[in-house]
Amino acid sequence: MEIISDAAQTRKLFLQRRCAHKTQARLLQEFTSQKPSTTGSQIGWPNIASLFLNKWSSPDDSTAKRDQKDKISLLKDELLHCGGDAENIERVLKEKGVPLFRSYKDGSAVVELLVQLASSPDLALQVFNWRREQLGYGAPMTTEEYAKV
Repeated sequence: MEIISDAAQTRKLFLQRRCAHKTQARLLQEFTSQKPSTTGSQIGWPNIASLFLNKWSSPDDSTAKRDQKDKISLLKDELLHCGGDAENIERVLKEKGVPLFRSYKDGSAVVELLVQLASSPDLALQVFNWRREQLGYGAPMTTEEYAKV
């Protein structure tokens, strides 16, 4: 029985996985780049695979995303009209922001608001801090929300 060190075993596993990954990637590339069969009785797998590759619609193009951006834009405009008054900003966020943010539980509405407030960093920071304070109300922040600030 051959005894090898932990480091050697780790390296061996790494190389095996790396080779397996390269092999899988190479097979996928060959699989999707083959020319379809010219015989009518055979349907080539590459033809079928190409139907599904890169066909996912981008969320940025969806009607729902556009609707979200429009709603957030209205909220942003109202926040900008508060003129930096912390009490008014908090009131607007409670009255209009909370229902909107609850309808997008994945945090995307808050992220979109922070993106739209990029030209007003002080206001964006106020919104972020307000959102962070909401953690006690059972609405944990997503990593995307933290990453935007």
